[in-house]
Amino acid sequence: IGLCVLWCAVAGVSAFAAESISITATPRYPWNGKVDLKFTIDGTSGTKYDTSFTAKDVAGGTNLTMKTLTKSDGTAANVAKEQLLPGTYNWVWNATADLGEGTVLERVVVEGKTEGQHPLYMVIDLSAGSSAKSYPVSYLNAVPSGGWSDTYKTTKMVFRYIQPDAFKMGSPSSEFGRKSNEEQHAVTLTKSYYLGVFELTAMQYKLVMGSLKYPPVPGRSDYEWAGFSYGEGKTGWEKHPMEELKYFKIRGNTKGLSQPITTEVDSDSLVGLLRARTGLSSLDLPTEAQWEFACRAGRTTALYNGKNLVNDGRSVDSALADIAVYFTPSTAAVGTKNPNSLGLYDMYGNVWEWCLDWYVSKLSAATDPVVNSTSKEKVCKGGSHMSGKRSCRSASRYNLNIDRLEISEDYDYDPRLYEITVGTVGARLCVTMD
Repeated sequence: IGLCVLWCAVAGVSAFAAESISITATPRYPWNGKVDLKFTIDGTSGTKYDTSFTAKDVAGGTNLTMKTLTKSDGTAANVAKEQLLPGTYNWVWNATADLGEGTVLERVVVEGKTEGQHPLYMVIDLSAGSSAKSYPVSYLNAVPSGGWSDTYKTTKMVFRYIQPDAFKMGSPSSEFGRKSNEEQHAVTLTKSYYLGVFELTAMQYKLVMGSLKYPPVPGRSDYEWAGFSYGEGKTGWEKHPMEELKYFKIRGNTKGLSQPITTEVDSDSLVGLLRARTGLSSLDLPTEAQWEFACRAGRTTALYNGKNLVNDGRSVDSALADIAVYFTPSTAAVGTKNPNSLGLYDMYGNVWEWCLDWYVSKLSAATDPVVNSTSKEKVCKGGSHMSGKRSCRSASRYNLNIDRLEISEDYDYDPRLYEITVGTVGARLCVTMD
């Protein structure tokens, strides 16, 4: 006598409403000991979700053994964890194999769960300013109707959820604009994270820090932020990226500059203040790997729009026209160019973006890398408004001394600016999940 299922219920559960899983469990008739599972995962295209299944005898109040699960292609599935893309699946549970013949059950519930799901967007409200003891943190499952208003570029910060995966970092030898420090290598990211949809703007910085001006710091060269290309007081300055942003203002002058890198930062730094006021203890700069993975958004081409540079010459490039603020004397308000498929803006151009890693010229295969070195140089990514097209690629990387704001690159906009340009450095913030 085979397993007898008198009533079979179904359930679908997800950790957050941003994505969901729905299941239909149908015992075969005539009964042959198998249950057909048809389920659909709704989520972000290209994102994999950790999916698991359980069965329960509701009447008896006990969990049932569920391990013999077969995919539609006939291969065995891992009941405890399968990484699946959004879509519809048809699998089979061999209930008799797991529970044995002669088992009689009155009511069975089959449940599917997508683990590690998070709302697509996290928002920090900075409107209370620098005197606030706390900043509210909220979540959104979609872009607001009408898109991101100026509020999200000035008095609020918005972050996009990034699902981790393996990818190839760096550039192939055939890529136009490539430099020797971009050797390709395999990287695996295991921790999900939220990355800023926009670059840190001048108004956001001012609301947190209280001023755009740098107070004197013993032992460090200093000057006030007046807007190298677009200063305070000019129309729309609030929405332009923060420029001339020294590394020690982001993480601090002591703990934030530790070698090797630790999670500690100075309490009066930008990151320190944001952590204290939001409770987000992992808020920081992104690692170089996190930055490039999010920038590529699954693309292996030089640019996130699926294109490569047309040539390696000193000129503008049609492939960058709609996605980068570059080859121009001034920044633009954030979000004026087209984003990548994850909805991240200005990953190329506008301002260079600091990364957490200390700079080394050659990278190698790693899992969740954050690079340490004995140098005084940090990695910057993405290029700036003064950059030529070669700097505005996903793999492009530059080394910047933490005491200076001079990028050693050949600015195609004006050759006279080679190695002397100041003020084209900013940041994009990140929150890594446990």
